[in-house]
Amino acid sequence: MKEGLKVIEPHFARSSGGRGTVVIATVKGDIHDIGKNLVSNMLSSSGFQVVDLGVDVHPDRVVEAVRSS
Repeated sequence: MKEGLKVIEPHFARSSGGRGTVVIATVKGDIHDIGKNLVSNMLSSSGFQVVDLGVDVHPDRVVEAVRSS
């Protein structure tokens, strides 16, 4: 999936608007990130700044990222 995203990502329409910031992560105990990565790419191509915390993320880390963004 990651290799496929590398191929198609340059073809996403990019918006230059500052539509806001989104914090995204996969919850603690889950290491599956295909859906998260797809949503992250769609949001960033639509003009959102995306803070991707990765996989297996504790809720406290998400709250900290939201407060500091």
